[in-house]
Amino acid sequence: MLTIGTIVYVALLLINAMAVLSEERFLARISMFDTTSLREMVLMYTCTQVPLIGLNLVVIVYELILGG
Repeated sequence: MLTIGTIVYVALLLINAMAVLSEERFLARISMFDTTSLREMVLMYTCTQVPLIGLNLVVIVYELILGG
């Protein structure tokens, strides 16, 4: 069943997948790495790293406590 929780899980998984992809091997193939400067990439990773870690922790605690 498609619920808001399922949509949040899918979005979190996709964001995590983009966070761990190698720029040289994957992102360059779909021309995401070449179009942005290195400074913009570092800023993007820095700005998204802390909220992503926090969101992952919230989901982990939710799963452990509620078994959701």
